[in-house]
Amino acid sequence: MKIEDILQEYEEIALTFYDNPKIITALKENRMLRNDKRAASQELYEKNSSSIESKLYGIKSAQKYIVNIQFVSPEQQYYMTEPNGYRRGGSIRDLDEFYKSDFYKVPQEKKDTLFGLIHLNRLLHFIKMSRVSMGLLIL
Repeated sequence: MKIEDILQEYEEIALTFYDNPKIITALKENRMLRNDKRAASQELYEKNSSSIESKLYGIKSAQKYIVNIQFVSPEQQYYMTEPNGYRRGGSIRDLDEFYKSDFYKVPQEKKDTLFGLIHLNRLLHFIKMSRVSMGLLIL
């Protein structure tokens, strides 16, 4: 029960992030601007990316047990970034392979942001020193 309560808290954090209208707008704009090479477009793209990554870092800063948060869109991944521009946390090395994996496909099919975390056999991958450490993959 305690683990489920903790996971519920993290799911609410994820929902707060991807229900944010500013984040949704930035993601939509970035999707359209991704291949636009004009300077103004690239400037907006970078501003949007910075905004998204700052929000991710803000979540990590407010939750001492979160080690790494990434947002993975169909086109790219966003990382936690400090105000000074320093990138924190890990990254997915091969996005093409990740997009084929169950960690990406199944949550979309089930509309479940915490796929695998409530199943005991997978939960152990996310527990570190009696604390829940998880990377939220928000789709």
